[in-house]
Amino acid sequence: MKAINYSPLISRLDTDVQRAVRLRASDSCEACGVPLDGSGAFLPVVRYTRDPLPKAVMTSAANVVLVCRPCKELTDARDPWMEVLGFSHSRGNDPRLEPMVIPGRRGIMTVWRGTDGLYHSEPPDVSD
Repeated sequence: MKAINYSPLISRLDTDVQRAVRLRASDSCEACGVPLDGSGAFLPVVRYTRDPLPKAVMTSAANVVLVCRPCKELTDARDPWMEVLGFSHSRGNDPRLEPMVIPGRRGIMTVWRGTDGLYHSEPPDVSD
């Protein structure tokens, strides 16, 4: 089975999703915490998958991160550390179930990205 490429969907990302991700990230790089002041790149977390996932999930805030240029370059280069931190996933899993490690006010935090544009302290129940 051929892999499905979700990257083009992210390049045409809905402005409401962009706004939700930027608000979730406090307009800072979600990987390193540097303030972005309206700049930065929206990247898909899961770019390819062999098993189709709902388009509503793949184009939601759950599958998008906001990063600065250096972190984008690391992610685009498939840096293994960026995958460990949850900023890209080659496994093609549901992005709502993939944890992400982010800088926080009191150190690093492990969170899950929701389709609602928020961080969550545990993975959601996605059973149908």
